[in-house]
Amino acid sequence: MHELHLGTHTGSHVDAPFHFLKDGKTVDQIPLYRFIEMVQVLEVKKGRVSVEDLFSLEEDIRGVSF
Repeated sequence: MHELHLGTHTGSHVDAPFHFLKDGKTVDQIPLYRFIEMVQVLEVKKGRVSVEDLFSLEEDIRGVSF
């Protein structure tokens, strides 16, 4: 069992490879399509979300594997 805690700032910016690697790419050298993906937002009104909670939303989830 694993537990994952994420802050509200998670996913709000990108550290380009140049930030860590001398010869890494800068943000403007990374194709924009690498940052775009389909998303589906679901509202679950409880403190912790379990796998069972996700399965209960199966009708609302389209094309999501878990």
